[in-house]
Amino acid sequence: MTHQEQALATLVDGEFASECEFLAALVQIATDNPPGDCNAHAQRARELLEGLGLVVEMHAPPDANKFGQRV
Repeated sequence: MTHQEQALATLVDGEFASECEFLAALVQIATDNPPGDCNAHAQRARELLEGLGLVVEMHAPPDANKFGQRV
């Protein structure tokens, strides 16, 4: 394992509990398919990522009906 790989592994291992909490917060949000409404999940992901100091840009998905696709 290279020095960089070891440093990354140490970082991931050291934050394992908070990584699990982050993922657990995301999987608690329903994203049932169909209809595939993932807006609440996207909003929660945004909150969590901004809480980590990241800048998040959100874009609305294209209207499936506009393109003749079934939702």
